[in-house]
Amino acid sequence: MRALQVTAPGQMEMVDADAPTARTDYAIVRPEIISICGSDLRTMYYGSAEHFPMQPGESAHEIIGVVEEIAYSSKIVFPLQRGERVLAVPSSHGGAAELFEAIPPHIFRVPDHPIDEMVLAQPLGTVLNAVQKLSPVNGSSVAVIGQGGIGLMFDILLRRMGARRIVGVELSEARRAAGLRYGATHVVDGAADDAVAQVQAAFDGGLADVVVDASGDQEAINLCAPLLRRGGEIMFFGSVKPPRFEFDFASFHSKQPTVLFNSTPPAERRGMFEMAINLVARGDVDLSGMISHRFPLEQAPQAYDTAYHRSDDAVRVAIEVG
Repeated sequence: MRALQVTAPGQMEMVDADAPTARTDYAIVRPEIISICGSDLRTMYYGSAEHFPMQPGESAHEIIGVVEEIAYSSKIVFPLQRGERVLAVPSSHGGAAELFEAIPPHIFRVPDHPIDEMVLAQPLGTVLNAVQKLSPVNGSSVAVIGQGGIGLMFDILLRRMGARRIVGVELSEARRAAGLRYGATHVVDGAADDAVAQVQAAFDGGLADVVVDASGDQEAINLCAPLLRRGGEIMFFGSVKPPRFEFDFASFHSKQPTVLFNSTPPAERRGMFEMAINLVARGDVDLSGMISHRFPLEQAPQAYDTAYHRSDDAVRVAIEVG
């Protein structure tokens, strides 16, 4: 089969790899569409030397596909069927290939719905988990740093939860425009010299009750404290890139924030993903149009490069496997 292989940080190519065969209590899935996540980019561009070369197929884990083969033992209670369309999280995030394996607890049946929206139910599930950790936001002022796919999902959910004002802070003009489409009440260029003043103006001279980092960039993380009122909440969600950088602890400490991190315990993941699938399928959360760029599997290296550099006005990048 054809698969992506990362040979060194940021260097990747398409290779011929051995196709997986169904082991007991595993399924083989043929992907139809892959959405590129920031955590994949962190691994592929900032992984430590011993992680390279990565295994063929790594790294991809937001996938809609079809069950190709399955091998069950008698202990499995709710078996899947061959030919079913599923949202699947591959073993070792090795989904950037024509076939991959996954265990049934990481596979979710999906209804008949456009797959370019349904594939985003996976990251939506993680955002659902994150917003449930926040204090009630009804009537609050929220700044969301980063208006890629994750930031836009925060915009959507925070608006539904009653946030009074949501300011999307973003370097890309295309992503700022997307923020206004998906729920932000205001957007600000994070690179502007007066970015903090612009956010304050949007909040009638105040600062944010909640700041969400949906970027993971050094500049975004250091911008969280200046945007936050004293005693507010910070949600660190973005995949940190690079893993070590200079951090303005004095500014952070002066705000005495409550700090939250996104982490979904394995026991809660199934419920979050199933909730997200239902919200998307019913149209309660509209993710249509969020994927801005699509590449065939043979152009997977270009797809990851576009997602990493956020080039060509990219918002969310997907790989279509034909």
